[in-house]
Amino acid sequence: MTILELRRKVQEPRRAYDTFYSRHVMRRFSIYFTFLFSKTNLSPTTVTFLSLIPGLIAPVRISQGHILEGLIWVHGWYLLDHVDGELARLKSGGSVTGLFFDTIANAIVMPLVFWSLGLTLARIEGQPLLSGVGLAAAYGFLMMLLIPCCETDALMESFRRTGVVLKKIEPGISLPAKSSLVKRFFSRMHLYTTFPVFLPLATTAALAAKLGASLFWLEAVLISYAICVTLVWPLVLAKTIRSRKTDKKFSEWVA
Repeated sequence: MTILELRRKVQEPRRAYDTFYSRHVMRRFSIYFTFLFSKTNLSPTTVTFLSLIPGLIAPVRISQGHILEGLIWVHGWYLLDHVDGELARLKSGGSVTGLFFDTIANAIVMPLVFWSLGLTLARIEGQPLLSGVGLAAAYGFLMMLLIPCCETDALMESFRRTGVVLKKIEPGISLPAKSSLVKRFFSRMHLYTTFPVFLPLATTAALAAKLGASLFWLEAVLISYAICVTLVWPLVLAKTIRSRKTDKKFSEWVA
């Protein structure tokens, strides 16, 4: 199988869901690692485990004051985070356990990165408040991950208790409806809380600092992320509860 054929098989199904950074940066390189791993007996779950190596090196190096190097290690983790999914699609979709482990890896790596970044900036700049900013960013990221996970858990428990038969859900892409200015602003804030938006901005700011610029821009990226995610996750939680979104999903999925 050629690289082009491999791209069509393992990347095209994700194209509609990928962020700009994932599609145009990470997947340009991840396919070559997927190609190499496909020649081995490594499972997607093993690749997820391997991704934790750079993922855990990253916060250690950041906490030691090597911010740019640490963020480069994060890129390595994020690259392998694409590879395990591509390898899973190549091998007939992978496993539920693999998906579970991949989600857990996100919950392990990113909060540590945010927290270590806040602690290091607080130490370098002599501003203790920045450690709290890093903690808020880490907690907010976890909550953004936890809300849909809890929603899925509630659905699965309801299916188990009632013993219902699920409908076959056909994949599809719905066109976005027109929204108000407030909703558009909220969606922009929500977009910024995604890791693929934070990572390139933080890396660019860290590179600028390495070349002699002030750490101000890196602090601004972290602070703005912490503010956005702290505002967004309670709103997402409130909307999920108020709109009874999970109940609607349950009704739609039951045969």
